[in-house]
Amino acid sequence: MGAAIEEKESKLRFADLKKRLITSTFVIGAIALILFLSEYLLVKIVVLLLLALMSAVAMMEFTHLLEKKGVVLSKRVLFAFAALLTLSFALPLQGAPLIVAALLFFALFCMQMKKINGSIARISTSFFGLLYIAFPLGLLFRILYPQGGLGPLGDGTFWLLYLLAVTKITDIAAYFGGKTFGKRKIASNVSPCKTVEGGVIGLCAAVALSVGFSFFTDSFPLISSIALGLLIGAFGILGDLAESLFKRDAKVKDSNRLPGLGGVLDMVDALLFTTPLFYIVMGYIT
Repeated sequence: MGAAIEEKESKLRFADLKKRLITSTFVIGAIALILFLSEYLLVKIVVLLLLALMSAVAMMEFTHLLEKKGVVLSKRVLFAFAALLTLSFALPLQGAPLIVAALLFFALFCMQMKKINGSIARISTSFFGLLYIAFPLGLLFRILYPQGGLGPLGDGTFWLLYLLAVTKITDIAAYFGGKTFGKRKIASNVSPCKTVEGGVIGLCAAVALSVGFSFFTDSFPLISSIALGLLIGAFGILGDLAESLFKRDAKVKDSNRLPGLGGVLDMVDALLFTTPLFYIVMGYIT
């Protein structure tokens, strides 16, 4: 009986992995096409709108998690706020996102004046959600189209590809490394499947790929590629664990039910940590 149950669970895990791999293949193909055509104005607009939509959907998923904890937020307002904050990264003024974030912060206070009970939780979780989700996704646009934000790094397409690849390879290597060699849990109460061994393998893969990218540009010294690979790998693992923490607290498996993805938050959880890190570090690395 036990063997039959274990075999059934194994088949379900394989089917889920197969579905995720197929979906990931299509997503990677779409990203590759966007990066290849990124200099065209129409593609630039599509990228911006797509990031804004992802930000809005991820924000709605975040509000669903909060509802499980008894914090009810205005979904439509936060949907619009998240999209607006992400869109602000396309404005020519470098500090535009900070100005928009400040205005949204004040707006959140004004919205709570008629409903005092629970206002602390609503304001704090709303603003945290905007910073946690919309800001990093907006930074992805700034990385692809630097507008002077990353100094003399040149091709934004190259650096966005680098960030996406190193972040993703950490996740993939950690997953399969953990399945093969994993014994000690990193945080069993948060994510029982993640192991120390898998994390180490993920970090090694991140460094290896980062070093590989360094051979394609003169503005990325070897020592910098090693250090940044380690940082992105570590922050990617932390970002994954952070979203797992939210889901565990809310007692849900996925942030959404998108086929093969789970949810937008599930798809970008690591990037929400690695993107701000990358943007800050790369401003000083050259």
